[in-house]
Amino acid sequence: MCLTSNVHTHTVPSLAEHPFKRYLDRGVVVTLNTDGRLVDGISLTDEYFTAQSVLGVTKADLARAVLNACESAFLPDFEKVALVSRVQSELEALS
Repeated sequence: MCLTSNVHTHTVPSLAEHPFKRYLDRGVVVTLNTDGRLVDGISLTDEYFTAQSVLGVTKADLARAVLNACESAFLPDFEKVALVSRVQSELEALS
C-alpha cells in the first residue's frame, strides 16, 4: 500500500484514516510501497516513518509488512525462501 499516494489520489480521506494498520491487525497480507519519488516525492523510508508516527504501527508490524513483501516477491520459490530467511535473520538481529 502506498500511504501517501492513497491520500493524494483521494483513495482515503487522510493518513490518520488509512486502513493499513487495521488490515495488518486482521492478518491481511499487506506491504508498504511507494508510487515512486517522482510521483509523490517520498521514499519507502518516509512511508515506514508515516506508518509508525501517524498510524501507530509497531516495529513488529513493520517487520510483518517487510516479510509480507518478501513472501509476495515475484521470485522462484527457492529464491523466495532464501530471501525470507535472510531478511528474517536481519530483523531478528535488530530486535
